[in-house]
Amino acid sequence: MLPDKKLAVVLVCLFILCSAAVAGAVELSDIEGHWAENDIRELVGIGAITGYPDFTYRPEGTITRAEFSSVLRGALGLEEAAGATFPDTVGHWGQGRIEALILAGMIDTDLYGTHYRPDGSITREEIAMMTVRMLGEMTGATEIPFIDAGTVGEGFQPYVAEANARQIIFGYPDHTFRPRGTATRAEAAVMAIRALRILDVTGEEPLTIVSFSSDPDSLVIGAAATLSWEISGATAISIDQDIGSVTPQGAVEVSPAATTTYTLTATNNAGSSTAQVTITVTPYTIIDPLPNGFILPPPRITSFSADKEILLEGETATLNWEVKGVAKVTIEPEIGEVSTSGSYSVSLTETTTYTLTASNISGTSSEEVTVEVKPDSKIQYR
Repeated sequence: MLPDKKLAVVLVCLFILCSAAVAGAVELSDIEGHWAENDIRELVGIGAITGYPDFTYRPEGTITRAEFSSVLRGALGLEEAAGATFPDTVGHWGQGRIEALILAGMIDTDLYGTHYRPDGSITREEIAMMTVRMLGEMTGATEIPFIDAGTVGEGFQPYVAEANARQIIFGYPDHTFRPRGTATRAEAAVMAIRALRILDVTGEEPLTIVSFSSDPDSLVIGAAATLSWEISGATAISIDQDIGSVTPQGAVEVSPAATTTYTLTATNNAGSSTAQVTITVTPYTIIDPLPNGFILPPPRITSFSADKEILLEGETATLNWEVKGVAKVTIEPEIGEVSTSGSYSVSLTETTTYTLTASNISGTSSEEVTVEVKPDSKIQYR
């Protein structure tokens, strides 16, 4: 009976430890508020990841090839497989999981030569390769719309193009992909879950508005703000207020004349999702300093000209101008304050230089136009 009691105690202890590990994985302590929190939680929910023993995920840390292989193997529910494709995985904790992916055709072994380096940090182009091969048949995409497309490794180009076309990867705000850069654990989770949603492994709604924001979100009239967004899993994305169709990740500058709410609508076969951003616009007045959060750029004179540069005495010329931004605009001599764009006719008896000045509390710009007046006998129109 004593051995049986000892066995029972051991089993109870194992049960408690396993339960604690699962609870810890569900309640990861360092992902709340992180940009990838929802995707990480989704991977936890399907049993693909459990985190570290201290109940952390360490989203900004790097992830190894063995770890990422384990994530995909767990997400797909693949059985560990026997084999020794790479000598440096023999006896490694992830050997059976890596072999499972190789058996399923998810690792292009020709790209690794004789070593897999399971404890090395996986690169972004490798993740593109694995997730694309996980999807099976490729669409034949060839475009790699990143400024560093030329640095994608030999043999990885079709996978990076396909991963971008299938909206598994979007690159960075500076339009780079950084193919050989090490992926963070958060980036790996996001790319994995995007591919898994295509396979419908997660059972979750695949459409996700990752972000939609404005910088800044309050302006004085005439100033500009930048709308930025990132969407995954959408087949069509649009923003109202005459912006129209947009790509899954991007930014656009707007300059609303009044307080405006922008609505982003993303759709796929399963339905649609929306997000809104409101930019508060305050009428311009000479306030110094500006209210907190307001940004007022200096004015910019885009044009100031006269339709005639030489006149006979008593003839008329027309001044034309346009000023961008919020400004007090004056034209001297004698014309005085005017609107930010317009025209004004002048009849001169002598050569006159007009100065347009545009100013606000952030700066002043000025330009000059000279209209020459000559006696009738000397006139030569240009």
